[in-house]
Amino acid sequence: PDALLMGCFPSKPKRDPKAAAPHMAPAYPQSAYPHSHGQHPPVYEYPQPPHQSRPTAPAAYYPPPPVDAPTDVAPSAPPLVQQQQAAHRWGGYYTPPPLDVAVPPTSVPVAVPLRNMLSLDCNRIGWLAAPSADQVSDYVYRREVKHTGHVIDDLGNQVGVICDITPHQVDPAEGLPLSGKATFGKYVTDGNSEETLGCVEINAGKFCNATGVAMTVALRVKLTKKLQSEGCLFYAGDGWCNHFSIKHHRGETRFEACPGNEGKWNSRVEVAAKMDLPVGKVLSIVAVLQETGEMELWVDGQRAATGPGLKNVNGFEISQRHECFVGRWMRPDQSAPTHASLFTLDIFDGAMSEKDVMAHHSCTANNFMYKPRYQTPPVVNFA
Repeated sequence: PDALLMGCFPSKPKRDPKAAAPHMAPAYPQSAYPHSHGQHPPVYEYPQPPHQSRPTAPAAYYPPPPVDAPTDVAPSAPPLVQQQQAAHRWGGYYTPPPLDVAVPPTSVPVAVPLRNMLSLDCNRIGWLAAPSADQVSDYVYRREVKHTGHVIDDLGNQVGVICDITPHQVDPAEGLPLSGKATFGKYVTDGNSEETLGCVEINAGKFCNATGVAMTVALRVKLTKKLQSEGCLFYAGDGWCNHFSIKHHRGETRFEACPGNEGKWNSRVEVAAKMDLPVGKVLSIVAVLQETGEMELWVDGQRAATGPGLKNVNGFEISQRHECFVGRWMRPDQSAPTHASLFTLDIFDGAMSEKDVMAHHSCTANNFMYKPRYQTPPVVNFA
């Protein structure tokens, strides 16, 4: 202590050359990191919650083979608009005007950012070298589900389990398919027809329980063909209790919810629009549950449906959600294959404002990865 008071400090300890090597992260594929793959831009400029650590027992991943990859390649650099947005987001500089015309900066009111409970991006996928089979109970019967990979965050944490989807290199412009030839999950509907689907399972207990009633789910998806009745893009809940879902039902695009204290089929409420979602383009779909219970559904920056929702249920309460799926309903026997590909999913603790919904749509519409890709046709002499 006297030596410290006099400004003397002990020498640094010598490093033992025989000390154990530091723990190395698992060998994730290159697409697991944003600097090595065209990662989708964030929903907007809200900061992500800090991550505490990497997984302690990571699975072994491998790069899958390409499947029907198109020959044309997306542009290597984003357009000027995105470069400007990136500069603004990461503290870019600008050239100010001369002093005689400069105006002193004024403070701008800053909205309180919503806590992002989950940010899932299908450009960050680790496919399992050895898929694991799991016997799961789906309310009606038990069936085998194969876990073929994980959606991971930029630190390598597993945020979603890929179920019944064949490992393949995911095209950033096409997303992760939830139906079609890449999927192999078999089930029988209550109408006695055999169907096939794939899905992404989310840890609902960790990512789908807000601090209050208010919660927002923001999706980017592209439909490969029109959704059938019972085609479900997103479900979170505990059976009928506390459920929060975005689905297509009998010609309507619906945002449906149910309270936890009256969690029955006949207690459900919804807001819906008589519409088919467009096919072949990347859509911004946002469902907002207000703290009052009021509900809003937005499609490409347009308010498709709004209503009192849960506000009309006297004394409604929201408790814990225990299940969450992208691409299927809670009961596969009452699901239809979801003819869509998933790009991103964000779940927020709170109700997104209209301005933020518009920002989500703008980010989707202006992203070069979501634009149609063209090819140069051969020269043909029509003479």
